[in-house]
Amino acid sequence: MAIFFKSTPIINTAKDLFEEALKTDPATISQPSVEAAKKAEEIARSARGSFSWGRLAVAIVLLLGILIAAIYTAQNDKLVDLYKLLLHSFELILGAVVGLLTGEAISR
Repeated sequence: MAIFFKSTPIINTAKDLFEEALKTDPATISQPSVEAAKKAEEIARSARGSFSWGRLAVAIVLLLGILIAAIYTAQNDKLVDLYKLLLHSFELILGAVVGLLTGEAISR
């Protein structure tokens, strides 16, 4: 399941395009290879998906919130343990976001 990329299942797109191709009269198609290339490109485009900027924005806002909270707690000597916890949380979530972004981008 992709988090930062949205795509439709390839089976749905392929089914619709195959159904359309089977309903088309072969006599009306002048260049079958060109038409097949167009349909294949449509299937490939739908499988690639699109980037979800909204999900990235939510991840960045979450990261900024944790970072600001960590900076705030660093100023108070009584909150040293909470500061360490928040800083470690920031590091983990930053690594997860970067890892998911790069992993999903590479798989596309």
